[in-house]
Amino acid sequence: MGMMSPKLAYSERYDWRLGVETAAKRPRAYQPRAGGPPLLFATDVRMSILVTLALANRPLRCADLWRHIGRRNFGCVRDLARRGLIACWQVGRATLVALEPNHPAVGSMRALLLRVARRYGFPPPLEQCSMIGPVAVPVRRAKIDPRLTFGDKNRTLPLLIVAIRGRANSEQVARCIPRSDPKTVRHILLMFKAEVDPVF
Repeated sequence: MGMMSPKLAYSERYDWRLGVETAAKRPRAYQPRAGGPPLLFATDVRMSILVTLALANRPLRCADLWRHIGRRNFGCVRDLARRGLIACWQVGRATLVALEPNHPAVGSMRALLLRVARRYGFPPPLEQCSMIGPVAVPVRRAKIDPRLTFGDKNRTLPLLIVAIRGRANSEQVARCIPRSDPKTVRHILLMFKAEVDPVF
């Protein structure tokens, strides 16, 4: 599912104060598809990949992941791995993927993904019989930047600031983020509130 760029003029953005309205045609600015999961991690396919990996009892081969979600998207896997949300490594000729166990918020993130899976009826991936025995996720050498958790810094930093402070308004948050403004911060916070409310 193609997503439009979220960098729209403020007047053209979807009004999240009205709640979540699914897209009739092409979505705009993180608008979800009918029956789809909340776009907490920016796009539908990213959410599907993360929820599937949270449901898996062990690392999945990329081929099994594609078969389960019904589409291939190597770019999303590379991007999620670069942001530190998933681990991606080679074992023989197979590429394996799993949720990144070294992410600072892996426990909370897995709980959130499993809640989304229950709420939206995601089926667990099939356990494929493999010649590869049980494998451990390799230790990540690169440092994980938690500011990239929900897609980019502009989406994640307002949530981190609210989590650290306990409470904050959009003007206080905007003062903490370089090159930000209260309207953009308010839009992001309203978006997450509208997306998360149906899950919880």
